[in-house]
Amino acid sequence: MANSGPTIVPVETSKELLESPYAFTEANAGDCVGNYTFGVHSCIDAEIIFEGSSSDGFMRLFLPALFLVFSSWLHFFIHGSWSVPRTFSAAIPFFIFAIIHLFYPHVRYGSNAAKNFLLGCLIFTFFSLVEYFLVIACGVHRKITRYHPLGVGGVRDGSVEPLSTVVTNQPIENEIVEKPTTTKMSRFAGNNGLDLISRIAFPITFLIFLIVFFIWYLI
Repeated sequence: MANSGPTIVPVETSKELLESPYAFTEANAGDCVGNYTFGVHSCIDAEIIFEGSSSDGFMRLFLPALFLVFSSWLHFFIHGSWSVPRTFSAAIPFFIFAIIHLFYPHVRYGSNAAKNFLLGCLIFTFFSLVEYFLVIACGVHRKITRYHPLGVGGVRDGSVEPLSTVVTNQPIENEIVEKPTTTKMSRFAGNNGLDLISRIAFPITFLIFLIVFFIWYLI
């Protein structure tokens, strides 16, 4: 009807917003004029403000993620003979970030800053794990040579006899001599060259990532 009042449509708050860590603070409404494709009509401009604790997210997400990233660099400073600590340092942080990334909930409100930050941490721990395997692959390869005592096999009475034809009641003792290869890559890895570079490269690149992240999302 021409004299009837405007239709009142109640405003509903989404369930995701109610369950989010943000709290409602205030709302402001004003009149506006909207230029639509079918004409110019009046409208209502509403501003709703929510607030959340930045320190809470910082303590729950940012600091633990930094701790895991830093722990993934510990194997750069651990000697290669300590294989177990190096493996834990390189593998565990990467798998933790991978699991978090797979099961991270889809965010329907706000930005994806937290998810993108965790994705960046996942990439850094992945490259740290790759560096760990490169050190192993380029490490000191050892050539194993077996020696048998005389009279048991090998040279005997001026002739060479196959070991399978020698009959003896004495056990055959094997002496293993390990000789490192002398390639440039093995010498470089033997001197912890990759670890020395990683000690500098990883912190610098991660610092650049943090600067870009804070500029993009917080400034």
